[in-house]
Amino acid sequence: LQLNDTLVDEVAFVGDPMQFNAKVKSFGYAGRKVTLRLRKEGDSTALATQEITAPADGQPLKVELSYTSPVAGEFDLVLQIVPPSDETNKENNAETRHVSVREEKIRVLLADGLPRYEFRYLKQLLERDKSIELSTLLQDADLEYAREDKTAIQNFPVKREDLGKFDVLVLGDLSPTQLGPAVMENVRDFVREKGGSVIFIAGPQSNPSEFGGTPLETLLPFSTADVKAITAEASGSDSFHPVLTIEGQKGNSLFRLGDTEADSLKIWNGLPNLYWLVEVSRIKPGVR
Repeated sequence: LQLNDTLVDEVAFVGDPMQFNAKVKSFGYAGRKVTLRLRKEGDSTALATQEITAPADGQPLKVELSYTSPVAGEFDLVLQIVPPSDETNKENNAETRHVSVREEKIRVLLADGLPRYEFRYLKQLLERDKSIELSTLLQDADLEYAREDKTAIQNFPVKREDLGKFDVLVLGDLSPTQLGPAVMENVRDFVREKGGSVIFIAGPQSNPSEFGGTPLETLLPFSTADVKAITAEASGSDSFHPVLTIEGQKGNSLFRLGDTEADSLKIWNGLPNLYWLVEVSRIKPGVR
């Protein structure tokens, strides 16, 4: 048995799951059940385990194991295939990765044009998450909102250093005209230079239809020229249920809603239908 190509984020937060991804090869063990285990270096106590079926001889099998640390600290974590008694070479059954688990909160800015459903739902969800420090912005809100809501800020951060205080930006149906070119350039550089994360949530007014030719378009996974007009049919009363691609099921933990792939699909398939969409005919090269 061999385990290699182990990947995990170098930085994690207390209470947030960290995802270990690796590849397993087997020779002479095809079809046998073996155990994938995570432990601290120098400690045999299992932090997380998962039973897997050894693949056909020489064929790589992608494996995932999730672990949530309850404490902060610097940890050398060992991902290993527990060697059976008849294993001939136990030296290539494990790999060690260093992970820094931090106590501080994830700083999120949730910004939208109007208090539409997506904004209100996410605001309540993120406010309840103890690992998140939330700020919110509504472009068309009156001054009373900014005064009365403890998460609200009056203006989108104009200075780079102010924007850099956040880890994640969730940008809804914002007007690029109100943001201005300098702010949009700062958002682009927030991703390119700081390594920050940006999530776009489409809307019927501006996002993404009015982002063409702006610095924000460079962050989108498609060109706005490939966005089809939102028709009455697309925003009508007929509902639909999105279907996960293979990449969505197996290649990205973004859609991992349960502990296992089967649990995730069950949850995903049980979610309510959607009633609105933006149709995109092509995506940029390299986009998943």
